[in-house]
Amino acid sequence: MITTRSGAEAVCALLTPPGEGGIHVIGLAGPGAARIAGRVFRPRRAGKDPLQAGTLSLGHILDGESEIDEVLLLCLPDPEWGVMFEINAHGGPAVAAAVMDVLANLGAETVLPEEFARLSARASGLDRLSIEALIALPDQVSPVLAAALSAQAGGSLSSWTRGALADLDGAIAGSLEAAESFASKAARILSAAPLARAASAPPLVIIAGPRNAGKSSLFNLLLDMERSTVSPEPGTTRDPVREVALFSGLPIELCDTAGIARLPSGAVEEEGMKRAADLIASASAVVLLQSPDAEDAAAAAAMSNPSKTIPVSSKSDLPGPRPAGMIRVSSRTGEGVA
Repeated sequence: MITTRSGAEAVCALLTPPGEGGIHVIGLAGPGAARIAGRVFRPRRAGKDPLQAGTLSLGHILDGESEIDEVLLLCLPDPEWGVMFEINAHGGPAVAAAVMDVLANLGAETVLPEEFARLSARASGLDRLSIEALIALPDQVSPVLAAALSAQAGGSLSSWTRGALADLDGAIAGSLEAAESFASKAARILSAAPLARAASAPPLVIIAGPRNAGKSSLFNLLLDMERSTVSPEPGTTRDPVREVALFSGLPIELCDTAGIARLPSGAVEEEGMKRAADLIASASAVVLLQSPDAEDAAAAAAMSNPSKTIPVSSKSDLPGPRPAGMIRVSSRTGEGVA
């Protein structure tokens, strides 16, 4: 039986992003979903029962005897509740809100799309690991992580967990073979943990360095778009600029920051440097730039943990001495940027 915060026998949710669009899809599920759908939907033509699983019916959503919108009603089978519904209404926030109001007036509790997915997936017999992967899947921009989440939604991680727990039981009972099997499985799953964390929280990579070191130019080049303002005038970037991009199919959050100087030119630049320092402290990695025509990078280097700092010599197309052992890049020619 479905369990909701209010004890309602059905839930509804706007499954498409709010705002204007071609259509809005509204989900309706729960043991009372068929009763509510029968009250609000009037098919355009008599014939097949629109409340029968597997049917797609054209008709109108009603508020009493008033027609709200012409919709497509999709009736889907559900192993616990019998059926659940998707209402495909015309796009526009007013129409979607009106349909949601009618469903709520007839007893459906309005929930967020994530909660709707959890309830409907649980009723379908999926375990918690599969449900959470299914919920995370629509927001995933990485094809690599989307494939992993799709496999987990299909039960791969749940199957692994059951096998590992069986091995652990055997190890506790004294089986050396089971203990070795458990250790091997645990090592494999732990090695994949960074990839799993990236699915929900991409690692933060800060581009830092002194003023006029080419941070914004490199940031734009890596993103392949003009995201940050670039100017010959030092100190153009004051507030951090963040964007998620894919590298080798994996998401990374890049952040362009204010230039770090030993002596800031004023309160605004000092605040920008403070924000940059806070981000550097929390970053997964710091790309520390140094260029021939910029100030000394010592002030920026002092803020960064050497173990997570990648020293980079920027503007390699310009003449001038270069520190040894640094990656050389040029945002103008693309040198050093794959």
